[in-house]
Amino acid sequence: MKKATLGILITLFAWQYATAQKLAYFESNLILKEMPAFTKANKELDSIAKQWESEIDDKFQYVDQLYKDYVKTESSFSPEVKQQKQEEIFQAEKQAKDLKDQKFGMDGEMHKLQEEKIQPLQESINTAAKEIAKEMNYDYVFDLSKESNWVYLNDDYNITELVKVKLGL
Repeated sequence: MKKATLGILITLFAWQYATAQKLAYFESNLILKEMPAFTKANKELDSIAKQWESEIDDKFQYVDQLYKDYVKTESSFSPEVKQQKQEEIFQAEKQAKDLKDQKFGMDGEMHKLQEEKIQPLQESINTAAKEIAKEMNYDYVFDLSKESNWVYLNDDYNITELVKVKLGL
């Protein structure tokens, strides 16, 4: 009975060792930087961002000018006109801030444009990594570019170059 139990334990340990899981990783940020479509998308996004920043700067300069004009002439205003001018400045500043949030806020147009232009590229990288994982029988493949806290990784398991080749880079 002891020999049978020992045999079963040895078999279980051997089986567990034989079925060790294969891991691999890649770095999508490095791959993206080499993709011409990513470079093109970034240039387009930068151009749009500069245009929007200029619009927003113009709005804030207008607010600044309204305030300077108000300060210069406020002593000549009646209380009603003062209130009206203050409200005008407040509304102009609110519009400038709202425009900034609309364009660059968390749910702003820039964030949506980045997703629209970069997400398909990220998906193609992930698809290539999945294909390599299937071809090479990896059990787990992860992207180091996404908030990784790994202290050490053996470069033997880095498939970044294979993903680049798969994508034709």
